[in-house]
Amino acid sequence: MRLLVPCILFGLLSACSGASERAPATEATTAAPALETEPPPEAGEQSTLSEALADEVEELGEADRAAAVAELRRLPPLGQARRGFRTQLRFEPGPGTPPEAPPRDVFELVRYPAPLGPSPAYVSVLPASARNTKKAAIVWIIGGFDFGISSYAWEPQPRENDQTAAAFREAGMVLMLPALRGFSGAPGRPECFLGEVEDILAAGRYLASRPEVDPARVYLGGHSTGGTLAMLASESQLEAGPFKAVFAFGPVDDPRGYGGMCPPADLPDESYETLLRAPFVWAANLGAPTWIVEGESGNADARELLRQVAGRAPLRTTIVPGAGHFDVLRPASELLARQLLAGTPEDPLAAVDLSESAILAAMQASR
Repeated sequence: MRLLVPCILFGLLSACSGASERAPATEATTAAPALETEPPPEAGEQSTLSEALADEVEELGEADRAAAVAELRRLPPLGQARRGFRTQLRFEPGPGTPPEAPPRDVFELVRYPAPLGPSPAYVSVLPASARNTKKAAIVWIIGGFDFGISSYAWEPQPRENDQTAAAFREAGMVLMLPALRGFSGAPGRPECFLGEVEDILAAGRYLASRPEVDPARVYLGGHSTGGTLAMLASESQLEAGPFKAVFAFGPVDDPRGYGGMCPPADLPDESYETLLRAPFVWAANLGAPTWIVEGESGNADARELLRQVAGRAPLRTTIVPGAGHFDVLRPASELLARQLLAGTPEDPLAAVDLSESAILAAMQASR
């Protein structure tokens, strides 16, 4: 398996350090294919760096490993490192079909101020009886490679694979599903785990500004590719960021492991295009408490490197035995929604318990 970013395993630390500088305009990059919107490979079959790290780690001395990780921990937050960088890769826009009108009692179709221009999103509608107090809210990024919005958001889904985040709105939270650049009429082109992060942060700021939302209890969540984007958003968020906490279900440490669809699998290890899209590189700079949750047969091997680099950063991880990439999502989301609603403005995360035992109990209760 080809290793991601030689600075990690072979001591080429300058490659990582250089990622915090402005990328030269003439940087050579691999030509990118048109963006596919087909489902990603099955979880567990995706290549992740963690497997390679396990194979190669014995060839490095303890001091070399510690030095590589220490160098990564000195990098600035991803949002700061990405300033001034413009991708050289070009992806075709996704379906430009405007989003469907949602049921009026379920969602409102809005436009939020994304960096490239107003972009569509669905925001859940609270029942009249629940509008007397400000509510906890969550921005959710669905998995796959179609980063648009559609009727999937309100159509019933099987519990064993429900990626709609309906559990949050059904529990009484405000749910926002934003379309990201290049999809559902949102301006711009997809950037495959780069500019989309800025759209997500903008969505969070918009959600926090809504009159029915408590700005002290705005969260971010996502599943699969959406979980990877959630990790990158946490690493990009500075102190004044909108998200009180981030919940990443089934992310990967290197999105090139998605099979070359988005981004290209053959991007050079040391390229800015690679470094700025790889969650593990920036894991020591999480801008909010962040939880990773995954079933043991999903992308579970991605967590080890993320934990190793994160160090004392506020990262918690749970791998649920006997669960997969999809069946853990709905029960864990229902559990999390109840816990977030139990929080207060003074201590919004006080009730959050996404431990193995808590999620297993939730899964058992839902059967």
